[in-house]
Amino acid sequence: MIFTLDQHVAAGILSPDYATLIRTAVGERKNLLISGGTGTGKTTLANAVLQEVAQSTSGHRIVIIEDTRELQCAAPNAVFLCTSEQVDMTRLLRATLRLRPDRIVVGEVPRRWRSSRPGTRVTRAVSVRSTPDGAPDHLHR
Repeated sequence: MIFTLDQHVAAGILSPDYATLIRTAVGERKNLLISGGTGTGKTTLANAVLQEVAQSTSGHRIVIIEDTRELQCAAPNAVFLCTSEQVDMTRLLRATLRLRPDRIVVGEVPRRWRSSRPGTRVTRAVSVRSTPDGAPDHLHR
């Protein structure tokens, strides 16, 4: 079950203004980054954003790349790709571009893929990922 943006607002987790901002960003195909500590609701919010994407952009191909399958998307053209011991996130990102996505979603980026040095794994991943507009993305702090 997905905890919607409206439910976030009703529970006092998200202000109505932020919910509107997120909906506007989704509608205008802006890129979103969701970041926070362990247990702060990043995945829950990402799922709510994906629900908004699915409702507002029917027919779009959404490719979701994750290390561990956590995100949910009801869009009919959603494609889920997960890393494995043989296939890393960089390879999945390259493969994603061949799928002609309208939106690319990168799930939680594991520590082994993070680096602050330009040209390294996550920097390359995000630069490749940012080709299509309007993709939610989330990192673990």
